[in-house]
Amino acid sequence: MLFLVSKGVGVPRINASINSLWVERIPVSDSYFSVVSYERLIGEPAGDSLWNETLFRRWGALIGKLHRLSLEYAAKRRRFAWYDSDFLNMETYIPITDREIRTGAERVIQNVKDLPISDFQYGLIHADVYQDNLIWARGELLLFDFDNCEYGHYISDIATALYAALWRDLDQPNPVQFSERFLRALLLGYREQHHLSRTEIGALPLFLQLREVLIYTVAKKMLDANNLTPIQARLLAQRGNRIRNNQPIVDLTPILGSL
Repeated sequence: MLFLVSKGVGVPRINASINSLWVERIPVSDSYFSVVSYERLIGEPAGDSLWNETLFRRWGALIGKLHRLSLEYAAKRRRFAWYDSDFLNMETYIPITDREIRTGAERVIQNVKDLPISDFQYGLIHADVYQDNLIWARGELLLFDFDNCEYGHYISDIATALYAALWRDLDQPNPVQFSERFLRALLLGYREQHHLSRTEIGALPLFLQLREVLIYTVAKKMLDANNLTPIQARLLAQRGNRIRNNQPIVDLTPILGSL
């Protein structure tokens, strides 16, 4: 984040402690808390009044700039890779009784692992760059919540943005039409900063599935299976069915070749 601030990216500044440290360790019994003080971002959430192509293009440009700058960043301590995430721990969070869902999730993860990797398409990503982590401030788009940063395919950040944008309005009548509108604007902004190969763009449906797997597993980890609300039960079942049936949240086949 310090590197991104130095490059003019709209992320929170970090305040040094009285000990001139960016991170302080606070002892707690036999462990500790890591404490960081961030600048407060002042602005407007990416809500209804901003939900248009202008926001989508700025969103894409921000993601593209993060990816371009990640090529320059030399980490002193390397973050984990996407497949090391606890949220993809199938054996722990998806019971063996859900064998078809677990098998489907493992298939998605393996398919992503099998993709070719190059420095221009793979690197340090935000991994949670969706609308609730964006702030609109005086015409500038700001981004926060970097705790999920990991090494992964750049297209994963784009899939995360699309998945969350679709999730914002689950009942929209034409998700394919919205996806085309969203992606055309977002990729227009992205390509102002960075470019992805056709192979990476073509893998977008797979990364939508990977996001679905992660969200499903988070829900299985965090929710009490015996005390689900009706909407939680419905959404969990829908996600499980899509994973079981190898089906992305939206079929991009009609538009993928033209993006």
